[in-house]
Amino acid sequence: MLNGSTTRLPAQQEQLFFEKLSNIEQRFLAQSQGSEISKISATNNSFWYRIAKGLTAQAKRQWQIADSRSQEMGENIKWWAEQYPNKKIIVWAHTWHLTKEGNNQVNAGNVVSQAFGKDYYMVHFTGASGQYLDFIDLKNKAVDSPSENSIETIAVNNSTTNIEFLNVSDIKTKNSDIQIFANDYQQTLMANEWTKYWDGIFVIKQIEPATYQTKKSN
Repeated sequence: MLNGSTTRLPAQQEQLFFEKLSNIEQRFLAQSQGSEISKISATNNSFWYRIAKGLTAQAKRQWQIADSRSQEMGENIKWWAEQYPNKKIIVWAHTWHLTKEGNNQVNAGNVVSQAFGKDYYMVHFTGASGQYLDFIDLKNKAVDSPSENSIETIAVNNSTTNIEFLNVSDIKTKNSDIQIFANDYQQTLMANEWTKYWDGIFVIKQIEPATYQTKKSN
């Protein structure tokens, strides 16, 4: 499973696999609770509990049994935030993993938003022109031309900077026909849905695709 295999095990082995992982999860969970357990030991065991939960979720996803990967991402974020209650945490991920309302499933952002409320601030990135690196086939793709009533076009026409930040609550989104790129700089989302998903937006006039840099020898 760690090697990315999508081939399921024979039925009895698969059942045993998940039973063993469940036993491991419960053991780590039990060892992370109780007043007699030191804080360091509790933290270590709760960390490995999250790892075991993630392995179960990944196996079920690869074997097309169920897909709770994004939800477990959120539980991992929640766990880290609980370890550092007085710190700010920045999480960088695909937009649809971090939206405040799940994308047809319970996603990471949904878990974190419910756990921390207004302390969770979700920022969306979009671009008015340029190219981006498609994470599926790792090829550069051109950004679609935004419509005249898109937030990308409006920002470009009313800003002198290459990057503009917008607070969604400051924008009149109700009954508005303004659009924004929501996914892969192609699909769009109407303004009246923005507050469900994002709190802020970065609009970049000219975006450039990510590039690989090979390590140079000494």
